[in-house]
Amino acid sequence: MSERHENRGLGLSGKTILAILAVISLVPYRYLPKILQDIKNVLESANPFKRLHDFFTSMTEEEALEELNPGDHIYCYRGTFFSHHGIYAGEGKVWEYDGKTMSDAEIKLSPLSVFSRGDKVNRLNYDADFSAEEILQRAASRKFEAEYNVLSNNCMHFSFWCRLASEESAKATEEVFTLLLNEGKNSMDPGVPALEEGK
Repeated sequence: MSERHENRGLGLSGKTILAILAVISLVPYRYLPKILQDIKNVLESANPFKRLHDFFTSMTEEEALEELNPGDHIYCYRGTFFSHHGIYAGEGKVWEYDGKTMSDAEIKLSPLSVFSRGDKVNRLNYDADFSAEEILQRAASRKFEAEYNVLSNNCMHFSFWCRLASEESAKATEEVFTLLLNEGKNSMDPGVPALEEGK
């Protein structure tokens, strides 16, 4: 049985895992939490088990309008390797960091249908450090910001910033390394649900 066949977690080879760890070792410490969040996002977006789970737990736009609460961290998939994140503002609106290109991306309040582009919506469930009102105030405080950077200031970083007091937490670090360790052990577990996805 080949290494690729045995490894049913994310489908990564030992060489790929070592390459990811090597890249991580070169990242300046101050960027590490954000880079690790990005790596986790890519690994989970490419994980067929995670995608299947999200297929069954995601919401249509109509369901989202009924189920979501202001301040919720939501996401939808954009292609194979990425997901797009935002903060639900209520009344069918979403705070998002988006644009036609990366160079014109800005933080704006968009209709849910524009945010999702017709795809199903998922909610990230984790404890926020702020009330819903404070989360929305934090999101609005950055309206029209146009300093998008795919590695250090993207839509996922913005969404976590709105809900968490400190992005410099060990949560992303712990999740990514556990994900990679499980992968290295040929784990059947499709992910590390410290941030639990679903309804």
